[in-house]
Amino acid sequence: MKIRTALGAGSPYQEIVRIASRMHVDLIVISTHGTTGMFHLMLGSVAERVVRLAHCPVLVVRPPRMRRAAR
Repeated sequence: MKIRTALGAGSPYQEIVRIASRMHVDLIVISTHGTTGMFHLMLGSVAERVVRLAHCPVLVVRPPRMRRAAR
């Protein structure tokens, strides 16, 4: 398995999709904050747009939830 990274400038979702297409990647792995509700509706989601526009499969991962400190 070969893992590559790339740096782009511009709209994040457009650059991710463009670079992935240019590099002929087999899978895009992207993280999400899992934002929902009005905040998500107003700003949109880079991960969601990448999933919709990418030519290859996209694996979306969420960071683990932080546990509350014990009292």
